[in-house]
Amino acid sequence: MWSLNGDYGGALEGTVATYLSIASTEMVEAQSIGSSTGMSTAATASALESQTPEPAKARRVRLPESFSSFLHFLRIYATLAVFVGHLTRPDVLFDVDVSLIGRAAIPVFFMVSGFLTAMTFEAGGSFWNGVLRRYLNMYAIFLPAAVIILAMDLVIIAHDGDLTENYKFEVVMSAGQVWSEIFDILTFSGEYWSLSTIGQGAFSNQAMWTMDYIMAYTVMTCAFYLLTGWRRWAGLVIVALIAGPTVVLLSPLWIAGVMAYEAVKPDDAPRSGNCQKRYMPNLTRLPKVPLALAAGILTAGSFIALDGYGLGETLYESSKSLASFEWRQYLGMAKRFAWQLAYLPALFLLFVAARKLLTFDLKSKTFVKWMKMASRYCLPVYALHFSTIYFLQALTPGYMASAGSIHPYMVGIMTLLICVGFGWLSFRFIKPVSDRYVNRFLG
Repeated sequence: MWSLNGDYGGALEGTVATYLSIASTEMVEAQSIGSSTGMSTAATASALESQTPEPAKARRVRLPESFSSFLHFLRIYATLAVFVGHLTRPDVLFDVDVSLIGRAAIPVFFMVSGFLTAMTFEAGGSFWNGVLRRYLNMYAIFLPAAVIILAMDLVIIAHDGDLTENYKFEVVMSAGQVWSEIFDILTFSGEYWSLSTIGQGAFSNQAMWTMDYIMAYTVMTCAFYLLTGWRRWAGLVIVALIAGPTVVLLSPLWIAGVMAYEAVKPDDAPRSGNCQKRYMPNLTRLPKVPLALAAGILTAGSFIALDGYGLGETLYESSKSLASFEWRQYLGMAKRFAWQLAYLPALFLLFVAARKLLTFDLKSKTFVKWMKMASRYCLPVYALHFSTIYFLQALTPGYMASAGSIHPYMVGIMTLLICVGFGWLSFRFIKPVSDRYVNRFLG
């Protein structure tokens, strides 16, 4: 979900395939089925690309700074919501469960990512090049993060930290387990056909599960825009089969972002040779005031009803009746799908209304610069924060999970500083080298 440019770490106007934004997007589970299937999204891309002519290059849509900043804000706020939610886990890290936007964080992540990825790939390019570049660009952040997380996990285990009591955490760090986790990180396949949530995440970092979903959706979006005819639909089906039912179950969150882009893109938007038509009517032609009022009322009403009055929890509990407990475990992190999908109408309309209203550039270039910078650092915060929180908790003597104690606040501040510092080092030293080799390899 994760950035607002193609390398997942810069200005919005560049190439984009966000996480999550980051949504979303709150990863990797070492399961034999996941490991055997996770290899193939990139391999499938290669096979399809070899039979597909490369589309013509085209310039990309330039978004107004006001709308770009709106997307940056969504990403930043959703990341903050996930961070605060993890930092205030009741009875373990805090005594109050703080929720900024409830279960809307993942829908926001996925929709922003889908929107920007569609904007990127519609402009054309090579299917194989686009897919491979997405994976390689992620490694500059997630491979160093995995090494750090593994070291943190060993410290947490040595100090018998509270995280070791979590059933999702694999306390035994065998060589086979470590290599399995690394494979899942390289392929972003830990959630593919996973049969439980045990061991979920990149080592202890359970928050990274969404990257598995995001990378699968990115390949599917690339296939949709950059492949033609039967190869397009074959690519979509093959990636869906590789990723598995849980990834498909949450795909409407991403598809809604793609359709939001289709609904607001200019009629003269640059298009690749494969995308000579719109897939949605141009909804920006709707009257401004009614559109804004409808979006505001529906968005506010959805948040109030779903998270304020418990309708989302009711949908979640009702969905449990659809299958036995054993079968529901197969859903992994998609088990709250009914709750999350209920946000789609409001968020879709919010994107359309924002694009209709925010058509101007901003006078304060400093504000634009800082929004982009803050948005850029969402990815390293997302990649590292979960394990860092429990690492610092394990190192804090007599940690008190209370709002009246200084411990939770110090852990939160130190976690942010560590994550931002990690991001700065990655962007300053690792990313330039990675980009140089990626560009040399892919052109």
